[in-house]
Amino acid sequence: QGLTNRQVRSALEYIEAHVADDVSLADIARACGVSVSSLTRGFRVALDASPHQWVLTRRIALAQRLMSAAKTPLSEIAVLSGFSDQSHLARVFLRHVGASPGFWRRSVQR
Repeated sequence: QGLTNRQVRSALEYIEAHVADDVSLADIARACGVSVSSLTRGFRVALDASPHQWVLTRRIALAQRLMSAAKTPLSEIAVLSGFSDQSHLARVFLRHVGASPGFWRRSVQR
């Protein structure tokens, strides 16, 4: 059983507003008015991704916006995007984008 459209919207809005914070399943579930187990099942049904995968995708999108907009050091972008450090950003970014953050940044800033 999935989440209602309103619950999905609430979850996505909460994630977007807190993407750089330490987002917990309990926090997202509370924002939707559902239990953690209902959130995890319903989120996957509605969006074909776990809440954690969704958070990582949004963090990568934020990091990409920050990398393409300024010369901010990658270590600072990692923290601003909700990653624990530059190494964490690099691992997740490579897995999701297929390139290192530095390579991706150079390719879009030409």
